[in-house]
Amino acid sequence: MESSVPRITIGYTYYEEPELLEQQIKLWEKYPHEVEIVLVDDGSSLFPAKKILDKYKLSFDLKLYAVDEDLGFNSHGCRNLIATVASSDTILFLDIDCSLNPNDVAYIRTVSFNKESVYTFFMYETHSYTFRFMGHVNVFIVNKEKFWEAGGYDESYTGWHHGDREFMERLLPITNQRILGTISCNVCRAQREIILDGDATITKHDNSNHSMIVPAHKEKTYAEMKGTVKTKLNFSYTQVL
Repeated sequence: MESSVPRITIGYTYYEEPELLEQQIKLWEKYPHEVEIVLVDDGSSLFPAKKILDKYKLSFDLKLYAVDEDLGFNSHGCRNLIATVASSDTILFLDIDCSLNPNDVAYIRTVSFNKESVYTFFMYETHSYTFRFMGHVNVFIVNKEKFWEAGGYDESYTGWHHGDREFMERLLPITNQRILGTISCNVCRAQREIILDGDATITKHDNSNHSMIVPAHKEKTYAEMKGTVKTKLNFSYTQVL
């Protein structure tokens, strides 16, 4: 008899992008039932993930969590939450604009992953018709124990970007990096327009005009914060589904 524990957990963070979430839901319906989906809503108030999911009759294994307060940009903490609640030992982290077709997910489920390795795969940008042969820092498969051995994401970066880059600088030295060359991940969103704002204190996504408002002193703050890891789920959240 097959274990009831899923072979792999696929984790996503979400913030105010209902169209992208609906695209994912239609794919999740076709994924193998043994795959667990963990979705964390990073404080959406206009289009909460629960409101979007309520439109569908869900037939897949889903856990939905919602951050109680919109902190500006808490993707790093949300990913720590995914690793905390994942039922399986193997986690595939994806962004909400990144999608895998059902056949590739079925294949991933059959792979015997080495816990000492981190796995990436090719990415195809549908908006520019180009491949990223080295993948993306946010899209990877990792063993849960190895994730925490690296310290998880640094939640000092709440309100900032670059926490993903900093995490990889800790994860890669303690793992072997491998590429699953038989599959590719589709990226359906173009790069956001970056707007530098000297008065901004945190990074804030504006999905209405596909932009990202970034503090002008972002790089300096990244350098200052680097090396002081704070991983404690420093926010409140609720399990919704």
